[in-house]
Amino acid sequence: MENFFYECIYDVLRNTYPHGQKMIMLNRLKAKITSLHGDKLQRVKLDNDEPNRLAGERPELFHILQMRKRQDATLIRSIQDECGNTQQTMKGIIRTFTSFLRRKYEPIAVDVECVAYMAESG
Repeated sequence: MENFFYECIYDVLRNTYPHGQKMIMLNRLKAKITSLHGDKLQRVKLDNDEPNRLAGERPELFHILQMRKRQDATLIRSIQDECGNTQQTMKGIIRTFTSFLRRKYEPIAVDVECVAYMAESG
């Protein structure tokens, strides 16, 4: 696609457009090429392994550094459990999250007679 835009630039330069119109057209083509280049650089944003990448996609040093910064920024280093104790080990953090989610999403008690009534009336 970039090659197409470069050809368009050469066509604009060869034609006899007025100078003002020529500059506008060249700036538009330059913006499109810059946009394509930016899209290519932003493609690898997540921490993905080889099977998850697009064909021919390789993370550059810039992307690797971004991934590491993002991992450091989102890493949970400590958490406070329901008793107010601060957990700083991975085991303690995982245990705290697990107990929280089990409490939050525990099974809902349902009246059997209501379920039967709904089944009959439906």
